[in-house]
Amino acid sequence: MMVRGLNTMLVTDTDFGEVSLRKRLQKSTHDVHEQLNQWPLVSILITGAANVEHYAGFLRHTFNYRSACEAALSAFKSELQDIVDLHKYEYAPLLRLDLNCFVQSDASEFLGDATTANFAYANSYQALGGLYVLAGSSNGNRQIFKAMSSQIDDEKWPCQYLSRSTDAQEWRSFCECLEEFKDSGEPEDEIVQGARNTFAAIAEIIL
Repeated sequence: MMVRGLNTMLVTDTDFGEVSLRKRLQKSTHDVHEQLNQWPLVSILITGAANVEHYAGFLRHTFNYRSACEAALSAFKSELQDIVDLHKYEYAPLLRLDLNCFVQSDASEFLGDATTANFAYANSYQALGGLYVLAGSSNGNRQIFKAMSSQIDDEKWPCQYLSRSTDAQEWRSFCECLEEFKDSGEPEDEIVQGARNTFAAIAEIIL
């Protein structure tokens, strides 16, 4: 069982150094991360030129992968509770609320099937690597929400998901927590593998 605590000290990226676990995670997931960055829906949303079909589709695909990954994380809730509060990273319920608003509106025709994929982590260290991906992805919500805020207000689109994002200090504290596993051998390797598996699962669901 993991027994490491979450260090809440505020740190910067440079505090980790070039050989940090976060640097290794970034390098190991760079290829699939770049692939996901090309997701057309995100590019459209950031330009502020999205229509209801784009936005509803974005919510549906995001719900699909967040539901699958968050369900996989919940299997290791007891092991992770000494490290991080998983409730802070449960975004699927917010996405469901947003989607339900569309289901009750004229935009429901654009939703498609909001089914979830099956996904699982082999151990708690892989789950921690998956949480790194999910926590990091929520940082992007701030950029998307900023770009879409006026449009969301004008169109009265639901935005409980986008309006919530990982706090910058919370993200840095989480990354500091990961550094406790640096040079730990197999646990570190499993964290990296969990991150790669999560990125790959997201790519399979949305691309």
